Amino acid sequence: MQILNSPRIKNARKILFIALCVNLIVVSAYSYILIKIGQKNRHIAELSRTVETLVNQKTNLKLAEETVSETALLREQIDRYFIPEDGVVQFLNSLQSLGADNNLELKIISVAIDQATLSPDIFESVNVNVEIFGTWSNVRRFTALIELMPLKIYLNRIDLEKVTDETSSSGSKNDSAPFYQWRGVLDLRVFKLK
Repeated sequence: MQILNSPRIKNARKILFIALCVNLIVVSAYSYILIKIGQKNRHIAELSRTVETLVNQKTNLKLAEETVSETALLREQIDRYFIPEDGVVQFLNSLQSLGADNNLELKIISVAIDQATLSPDIFESVNVNVEIFGTWSNVRRFTALIELMPLKIYLNRIDLEKVTDETSSSGSKNDSAPFYQWRGVLDLRVFKLK
């Protein structure tokens, strides 16, 4: 027992105790540092994902802006296929002037604006019923010119009927052969932007 109580052993115990305390402190500090490094790594990973998301959004936005600017002319051309939002009256006036330019009597019988079956949130369907009266060549030219208008016009129905005009323009009976006129009824459908 004296060996255990000797001053050398007491010093060794003290050194061992101090070494254990220092090791405990070092292990605690090391554990604390590892925990903090893990937290910082998770925070950095989260920030990296956020930055990557923002960079992707910025890239996508830039690409979208480039696409919008590149397709502006094409979108303008496509928009010309449809009646503008407030262009129904202008369209009807253009039909009447087209009829007058072709020496036709043109009467707009009805105009109806309905929901379009194709993309009803963007378009409305303008249905126009038109009656025309004139010579065969003028009626034929009018229907051909309607198809050449810059708008996409659907001819849902076209009825043509030959009628005779047995009186001349002065109101007297014409002694020559009867003058044939044509009466046409056209049902047109055009899409209008909302």
